[in-house]
Amino acid sequence: MWSRSRRRRQGEEGAAALEFALVLPILLILLLGTIAIGHGLVLRFLLSSAAYDAARTCTLARQATSSCARKVVENKLGGLTQWCSSLQVTTSNTKAAGYDTVNALQVDLNCSYSGIVSTAAYLDSNGPLIGNIKTRAVMPY
Repeated sequence: MWSRSRRRRQGEEGAAALEFALVLPILLILLLGTIAIGHGLVLRFLLSSAAYDAARTCTLARQATSSCARKVVENKLGGLTQWCSSLQVTTSNTKAAGYDTVNALQVDLNCSYSGIVSTAAYLDSNGPLIGNIKTRAVMPY
């Protein structure tokens, strides 16, 4: 009798180990995917903030150039630019929305995001974006 209950317990321990081995890869994929998507969203927020700061700083300094915007973006992001395999900073002078006589500086950032785990996919208002983060800031002057 004693040996039957011992055998039954050992069988249950083996079943639990087998179930854990089957579920573990799925849990790891979900965990790494969540981390990658979260990292991409945080990077998008930081790039948006950097674009706004570049537009504001360059407008106040009356230097509506890409070099001014790039300098501000690199100072704002610091070492986080390593997550962008290519960071493009472009500026253009446009008219402020709704005004014919008010000029505005538009700063566009385009980051090719490689992600933590391969290429992270996340949703934007235009649909799924895979590996590319675009932000824009416009500041009237």
